[in-house]
Order: sequence, then structure tokens, then C-alpha cells
Amino acid sequence: MRTRVAVDIHCHIGEVWERVSDLTSHVTWMQDAKEIRLRSLQHEGMGTEIECLTQVGPFRTRDVLRVTDWKPRSRITMEHLGSIKGTGTIALEAYGSTTHVVWTEEILFPWWIGGSFTGAAAKLILHEVWASNLHRLKRICEEKRSSSVVQ
Repeated sequence: MRTRVAVDIHCHIGEVWERVSDLTSHVTWMQDAKEIRLRSLQHEGMGTEIECLTQVGPFRTRDVLRVTDWKPRSRITMEHLGSIKGTGTIALEAYGSTTHVVWTEEILFPWWIGGSFTGAAAKLILHEVWASNLHRLKRICEEKRSSSVVQ
């Protein structure tokens, strides 16, 4: 299953990167991430590992992820190491004071939970969840920016 969602955030790329690169804070803008904890001593960069309790509807899983690509203010790619395999990338691109954010996920579900059949059924739901997550990130970044401009 492969899906891609995108959003334009009216904030400088550094402000958006600050949120995206703080992996344990993803629970504040990812509705499906219920709890994230570090599994490595480092908290950013290549090799960082996290464990994420993920829930979509009644379905829950503990996903272990490792950062396989880390380009500051540009891109983070994480590999899913648990029973659900695949990769997810969040890429940022600056357009003046606006940041274009693209989230791509490529996931393989194991045969014992339906494999590609589950992937096909989950694609629409997960696409909507991740699009909603990016819109939350947008709201958080833009609210922070407008509150700091007012002060």
C-alpha cells in the first residue's frame, strides 16, 4: 500500500522542521499516534529509534521505527520494523515563507492480517488519517506563528 498526502503551511521551513524533527512530540499532531517513546539514546538523526503505540479505530499496534534518512530542514525517512513493514517519509520544501510538506508512506501488511487485501482496504482510511494529521500540524505551526507575531 502506497499513499501520499501534502499540505502548504504558512510558516518558514525552520518552524515546521522544529515540529517535524521532534519525534516524540508527534503525538500532538498525529491523531493515530497515542504514545511515542525513544528506544535509542539519541533523539534525532540517522539511527534514532522510536516505539509508537498507534491506533486507528479499534485497531492498535506497537510500531517500531528507525530513522534511515535525516536531512535537516528537508526530509526524514523512517523504516517500520515491527510486524507492519515499510517506510514513511516527511519531506519539506520552502517557498518563501510557506513550507510545502509531503508525507509518503509505503506499507506492507503481513499475511496473517490480510496482506495486500488489508492494505487495499486500509489505504483510504489511512490516507484520510494522515491528511488530517498534516492539517493538524499546519494548524499548530500557524497558530504558534501568529501568537509569536502578536507578542
